[in-house]
Amino acid sequence: LEGGPAVLAQARSTLAQYDTAQARLETLLAGDAPALALLEPVKTTGAAARELLALGEKLTAGRGDAAMAFQVRNEYGKDTAQWSARQQAWGKAVDALSDWQDAANAARSALATADARTARVLIIVGALLAFAFGSALAWWLVRDTRAAVREAVEATRRMARHDLSQPIDTHRQDEIGGLLTALEAMRQNLLELATGVRQASDDINNASGEI
Repeated sequence: LEGGPAVLAQARSTLAQYDTAQARLETLLAGDAPALALLEPVKTTGAAARELLALGEKLTAGRGDAAMAFQVRNEYGKDTAQWSARQQAWGKAVDALSDWQDAANAARSALATADARTARVLIIVGALLAFAFGSALAWWLVRDTRAAVREAVEATRRMARHDLSQPIDTHRQDEIGGLLTALEAMRQNLLELATGVRQASDDINNASGEI
């Protein structure tokens, strides 16, 4: 049979690659019951379809690939419908597994897309919340700083008007708090000085009156 040995060599190479791929797939699908249920018919129908090669090899008893190719062709011709049906069943089983794989990939892709969309929404919401928090914090800091500066300015103005009666109370620990504390110390010193001057003036007035 012209070309028969080459065809058999190609068939053996292809089937070896198929067996390797099937073993790898079986390992990857371990624990996935639906997928393994679809893989089992692939294995069964594949083995049935490949019985033609095993039968040809058995009947030729090692007489070479040319004889085996002739025998395979002869056996196939004896019951073409049976061998063709086995090949078609094998192809359908492989197609069913392939369709399942396509559907699983589509589902995973949709899930990944949904996860990515959810992550994107969470990132956007997080960014908006961070921006809102940062804006609120900045507004509060500016407002608090302005209030403290305003208090320092008012205290300075009161002292400029010689009004030392109102204490400057602050619990701040920052630079503005240090400024307010220094102003309060200045107010107290000026108040003590003014009190001392007034007392001395009163003493002088009293002494002058007595004289």
